Amino acid sequence: MVLAMELPELTAAADAIVVAQVVSAVSRLEDGRRAIRTEVELRVQETWKGLPNGPASTIKIVQPGGVVGDLEMRVHGLPTFPVTEQSVLFLNARNPRHEDLGFRLTGLGQGKRRLFKDAKGELMAAASDRSAAVQKAISGGFQAAPQDVPMRLFDLRQQVRLLLKGQHQ
Repeated sequence: MVLAMELPELTAAADAIVVAQVVSAVSRLEDGRRAIRTEVELRVQETWKGLPNGPASTIKIVQPGGVVGDLEMRVHGLPTFPVTEQSVLFLNARNPRHEDLGFRLTGLGQGKRRLFKDAKGELMAAASDRSAAVQKAISGGFQAAPQDVPMRLFDLRQQVRLLLKGQHQ
């Protein structure tokens, strides 16, 4: 479980925010064949925070879970990355001094919003996966966080830019 993060928290907590397309996703056995780790290579199309916006730059996400042969390991709250899928990603460096070690999603599935076109052809950012997110309940305990809603990519980009501008003032 992870605490629910709204857009201002996600934006502030992320080391990098990008629009990227999945180039490849490779899963491997690790820890003496007891765990599976997946490395996702992404082509950055837009950088909103934290990375130089160079032509054809690539980054990688490294996360637990995946499929190797007939073995499958799933981690609740972590999304999959189908090849060619485009998403807005809120990322944290696995080691800020070594970006080559890859990134992880900020807030588990909350850090990924898959892109799709709606019936009018408008580019949309899907709701993030908040299935593992909880929030504090009035009773003092925790309860499941409400789901996100899809929004236009244009609107999400504008909101993130306004939040970043506010952080730098």
